[in-house]
Amino acid sequence: MGILPPRKVKMAPMHDIRPGLRERLDELAKKIADLRAAMDKVMSQKTAIETLLAVEETRFGTAPVVKTPTLALPDFLIEAVRERPRQKEALKSAAEGAGYEDAGRKVHVTLLNMVQSRRLRVREDGCYEEVADIKNPQMPLGGWVPAQ
Repeated sequence: MGILPPRKVKMAPMHDIRPGLRERLDELAKKIADLRAAMDKVMSQKTAIETLLAVEETRFGTAPVVKTPTLALPDFLIEAVRERPRQKEALKSAAEGAGYEDAGRKVHVTLLNMVQSRRLRVREDGCYEEVADIKNPQMPLGGWVPAQ
């Protein structure tokens, strides 16, 4: 009795699931964009109401409480974008609300430095987010990541 030749087993061709995965990924990206838009709308309403309240308190003689920042501005900005990615104007408003004086210019310069040092990155929609792995940020020196 000799060695039998190997049997040829016919297998059905594998189904390529990549198009389905890409489609699901696109759907999730759209959901994320919709949620961010809704969050930005709510945050702008909150900022508007806070501004209106400050005007009304000044008008009626009750001066708004002056806040003193408890964190250095870079740490404050990191904490703010950890909550959710934000655009520069939202970060400026948050810094002013937290008691940072002349927040506009300081936030702008601090954000530039933090992007250049790769602690933060700027997304395509203009929102800043923290770089997850500071040792391997995988982004170009400009601070933005091109679409894939």
